[in-house]
Amino acid sequence: MTKRANIGQGDIERALKACKRAGYDKARVHINVAAQTIDIMLGEDQPKAPPAYNPWDEEFKKAESEAMLERVKKRLEDNPPASQRKRQILPAAPSPAEVEASRLRARSRTRGKGQAP
Repeated sequence: MTKRANIGQGDIERALKACKRAGYDKARVHINVAAQTIDIMLGEDQPKAPPAYNPWDEEFKKAESEAMLERVKKRLEDNPPASQRKRQILPAAPSPAEVEASRLRARSRTRGKGQAP
């Protein structure tokens, strides 16, 4: 039995030029270095066949969409969008006179507790 020849760059170029001369625009080239072969598939691959009809697919999609809807509803209840949140009415800032009055009240409370007049 004779030994197979090594595949070189020239062999690959000759195979691709032969495909082009034959008029094929698309070719798939498989180079198997271990087996020292070049396999050429001419033309385009067949389009994939549509998947077989499975009635469980519709059930799965329906259950999945219902579960997603429930998750979204729960998330909206927990954290509603800013446009639907209830406004919090914050207390108005105290005026300088009110601040001074509260300081005086706090001072008067501390003077009466254990301090000499």
